[in-house]
Amino acid sequence: NLALVKPLIQKAQTKGAKFILLPELALNKYSWEGCIAWSSAESLDSITQDEQSTIKELMELASKLNIYIALTFLEAEHNHFFNTFILLNPSGKIEANTKIRKEYPASN
Repeated sequence: NLALVKPLIQKAQTKGAKFILLPELALNKYSWEGCIAWSSAESLDSITQDEQSTIKELMELASKLNIYIALTFLEAEHNHFFNTFILLNPSGKIEANTKIRKEYPASN
């Protein structure tokens, strides 16, 4: 999915966009049936070490284009998975205090 998203981000930036919000879980393998490919989950701790990290590639793109990119991704931490929001800043870093794990409303 990153191969589809990157040209759209670049096109938006050339048209003047400074803040780009990607659709929820746009980078992960997600089907209309609600099935998520858990193998596409990434750990925030390993992003800088993993050359194949989609988040790392977007961090580099944000820096190169001098833009903000907001996204959610499937985060893996130990044996748990989270739908996590982060904001990448124009320096190519995760903006402080923007890691937010989606919480579902309690049911009665």
